[in-house]
Amino acid sequence: MNISPDPKIIEELKKLGLRKPAVLKSLKRNHPLNRLLGRVFSTIGLR
Repeated sequence: MNISPDPKIIEELKKLGLRKPAVLKSLKRNHPLNRLLGRVFSTIGLR
């Protein structure tokens, strides 16, 4: 069975984009400080 990629799904994946790297790479993505800094940087336009 051969399945071809659905153009609608491909378009939606392109809209989602890639995740930005963690602010502090030495900490895990879900570390509270990384999450807080990510929100702050995003709010002030640095991300």
